[in-house]
Amino acid sequence: MSRLLLALSLVSILLLVGVFVPMGGKTAVERWNEAPSTGQFVERGWNETVVGWDRLWGVAPAPKPAPRLASRGAAARAPDPAPAEHHTDEDRRAIDRLVAEHAADPKPTRR
Repeated sequence: MSRLLLALSLVSILLLVGVFVPMGGKTAVERWNEAPSTGQFVERGWNETVVGWDRLWGVAPAPKPAPRLASRGAAARAPDPAPAEHHTDEDRRAIDRLVAEHAADPKPTRR
């Protein structure tokens, strides 16, 4: 009976460590929270286990497929352009005035 309790306690300790210690950058709890369903969680976990096992034995992992883009016609083939900011001279003067005001004010010390 004591051996059974010892085995159960060791398994429970290993499960707790496995749940809360990050492996590959994420804990099992974080992986559970980001998975959309239980099936996805199990599938991703199994894939990570297989990849880890292969890596342990020196087998190169299979290349990941390219991510699918949403069908947006021509926009799906071309990347979005970088955002451009448009400031007027009045905007720049207002920012310069605010910076000058805050730079001139001495900060109060906390005690």
